[in-house]
Amino acid sequence: MELLITPDWAPNIHPLLVHFPIALLVVAAFANFITFFIPEKW
Repeated sequence: MELLITPDWAPNIHPLLVHFPIALLVVAAFANFITFFIPEKW
């Protein structure tokens, strides 16, 4: 018995719900870190 019935268009929704938001957080932290090296009047 399958506990979670997934639609045909999303056979594996785990990467979308878990890994994508984690990647967005990493990119946001990296972008925030980069702003320390960009001059104020760029």
